[in-house]
Parts: sequence; structure tokens; C-alpha cells
Amino acid sequence: MVAGWLMALAPAAWAHSFNVVMVVPDDLAQGLRDDMVAAFLVASEERDGHANEESDGHLGGLDVYITLAAMGDRARIGAAGPDILALPLAGDARSGDAVILRAMDVGSPQATGFLNSAAGVDFAPFADRFADRAGRAPGAEATAAYLAARRIDLAVRQLQSVDDRAKLADLLK
Repeated sequence: MVAGWLMALAPAAWAHSFNVVMVVPDDLAQGLRDDMVAAFLVASEERDGHANEESDGHLGGLDVYITLAAMGDRARIGAAGPDILALPLAGDARSGDAVILRAMDVGSPQATGFLNSAAGVDFAPFADRFADRAGRAPGAEATAAYLAARRIDLAVRQLQSVDDRAKLADLLK
């Protein structure tokens, strides 16, 4: 009886990771794709990291696994089993019950707020950390990917999981 009860609780108790597929335009140059991944990783290293990590980083206090896929590569998108489909640039994609995170205008006041809030006594501004990793200043594509990761971090941190898809979708609007 106890074993059955424990098994019923297992998904919630052990759900400490999630999958994000970052979807990019089919024709995006490889260098820009690399920059987007680097920027996403910068955000995933800001908080909650620990030694001997096996995931790609942390967002919202949970391990995150990141897959990059071109918009037209539906097989790769589906195979990754995404909890969240991040579309930092314009476009559209779907996969099962994955929550969709749409692009944010990198010049908007909301974007500026995210960028300003991501610098503090614990870490340097995003542009500096990106330059340390990539050897150059971030372009619009990298900034868009970073903003997507920060939005995911805040939503997942608030919910402490990705299980409630409706609430997650509402927070990522």
C-alpha cells in the first residue's frame, strides 16, 4: 500500500528537470545559432548551479536540457520531448502538449527590464558574460535567446515545476 502511494507521488517528487527545444529559422546561419545557444547557456548558469552537473544548466531551480532545432525539423523537435518550445525569433512550431514561448521584441521596455534585472552584485551584465563566453558582443539573436531563457527561469521558478501547462503558458505569454 505504501509502495503504491509512493509511486503515485513519484512524478511530482522526482520531477527535477525539463526539456526546452529552442526553435530557430531554417535559414539562420550556424554562427548565429551558436550564439543563441551560448546566450541561453549564460542564462542557465546564473542561478542554482552545482558541481558535477549532468544537465545543460538550471532554469527556475530545475535542471534544464536544451535542444536546438530548425523550424522545419519536426522530427528533431518531437524527438526531444519538449516541455517548452522556445521561439526567441519570429516563427511557429508545435509539439504535443509543449508550452510555446513566443519571441519578445529585444528593444521593448520589458526586454530592457529583463536585461537590467539580470545584472547585480552576484554577476556581471549579460553582454559582458556573453562576451567572455563567445569572444564578442551579443547580437539581436543572442539577446533574444537570453531573454527567452530568463522568461522561462522566472515562470518555472514561480511554479516550481513545468507540470501545470496552463499556468506555465499563462506566465510565458
